[in-house]
Amino acid sequence: MMPMLSIGAERFALLLGLSLFFGFAFEDFYAGELPRRPGGVRTFPLLALAGGGLYLLEPRYGAAFIGGLVVLGSWIYAWVRQQCKQEAPAVEGAFVVPVCNVLAYLLGPLALTQPLWLCVSVAVVAVLLLGGRRRLHDWAARVSPANSHPRRRHSAAPRRTPSAAIHDDNAVWRLACRRRRLLDLVR
Repeated sequence: MMPMLSIGAERFALLLGLSLFFGFAFEDFYAGELPRRPGGVRTFPLLALAGGGLYLLEPRYGAAFIGGLVVLGSWIYAWVRQQCKQEAPAVEGAFVVPVCNVLAYLLGPLALTQPLWLCVSVAVVAVLLLGGRRRLHDWAARVSPANSHPRRRHSAAPRRTPSAAIHDDNAVWRLACRRRRLLDLVR
């Protein structure tokens, strides 16, 4: 027989507060860029509650939680596939949308079982990374290998390095869409 976890109301308040905080930051980040996106101020608390509730149903092996993660992954896969079928240009940072939804789901069990400092730290770091996107891209451009080598610093055409392609969300998004279209052609 497995012992029951005793979770107080303050843990549920923490779960709701962190997921709302994350949802508001996500809404602010994507307000004008991607009007139809999964996630936000209503979805993130629901995902966090679902993740926490499914974890509490069976915390020993986490089978219910993993099942919920599979369902969430299927939902995200359907959204990505639908986005790839549209011929609209990729939005900068669109690959972050699925990651934020998974993080919101993981915030549930995290807020219910882990120390307060860890839960708050994860949410704050995620919000800072969302909000500091432009500044982080500027820093990455300054530190890129093309700018660090003295001979390349004054070249006429900047060369595209493999590491720059990895850090470019649009390139990753286009690659995922091309891969999806190739798989559809093969079938």
